[in-house]
Amino acid sequence: MIMDEVQTGLGRCGKVWGIDTYGVTPDIIVTGKGLSGGIYPISATLYADFLDPFLYENPFIHISTFGGAEVGCYAALEVLDILEEPRFLVHVNEIAAIFRAGFAELLRKHPAVLVEARQRGLMMGLKFVDSRCGPWMTAAGFQAGILTIFANNDPSVIQVLPPLIIQEGEALQVLKILNAMLTGLETIFHYS
Repeated sequence: MIMDEVQTGLGRCGKVWGIDTYGVTPDIIVTGKGLSGGIYPISATLYADFLDPFLYENPFIHISTFGGAEVGCYAALEVLDILEEPRFLVHVNEIAAIFRAGFAELLRKHPAVLVEARQRGLMMGLKFVDSRCGPWMTAAGFQAGILTIFANNDPSVIQVLPPLIIQEGEALQVLKILNAMLTGLETIFHYS
């Protein structure tokens, strides 16, 4: 089993790996993006011990055009140190709880436009009544100072992916801005 943890890994879902939230251990994990904290491009492939003999017997089976990210390795080591701090994942889950409660309130206040809140830790998405809403919310978020990108595979969904170090006051501010954006969405598209 190979898991793509490029977006879901390294604490984003409230555990070290997104797959950990299901209690499953994959044979291979591919990770990147957050591995350097966004400072330097780096990715990594982690694999189970039973795959060692194959890679030792075939050392050049995996080569890389962009191999040798020495600077990225220093950044990745710092990210891994932070991830291992006892309070780090606790903090991610505390902030996730704030968003969960805030999303429940937004669903209650805006049932004509907001139909679902999806969340696993701080990997979050909001689903709207139709595909016009995601692009509108993306543009409105840009104007309001928050990055909410609509999902390419479903424009009725926006992704809400705050930094894992976001603080409570900042999370509450994001929820306040989302509330104002939803009010604007209702007005623009005449939902009631």
